[in-house]
Amino acid sequence: MAQNEPRRLVATDQERMDSFCAAYGKVGSVTKASIAASVNRDTVRRWEQEDRLGFRQQMRDARQTYAEMLESLALDRVQNPEGNRGGDTLLIALNNANNPDKWR
Repeated sequence: MAQNEPRRLVATDQERMDSFCAAYGKVGSVTKASIAASVNRDTVRRWEQEDRLGFRQQMRDARQTYAEMLESLALDRVQNPEGNRGGDTLLIALNNANNPDKWR
């Protein structure tokens, strides 16, 4: 950046999309990811409807990341059955919902 150029303080749409999708891949919820990325849910819906900057594919990739995390968690529970594991039935339901081709 040249010395006389002002610093950019506002994130670009692509940066905001990246932030949202990174959060979505971790939490699997549009609402929670929107909060984490400071992006309005209506903005996310608009990006998806318009497929702005290829957002639909970014969302599919983030959903896949979340589904793989759930599967990893399930496999870890099978390999390490001891300890406080949370709800196995809920984990199965989440895997069914997020990766139906593999878990039904």
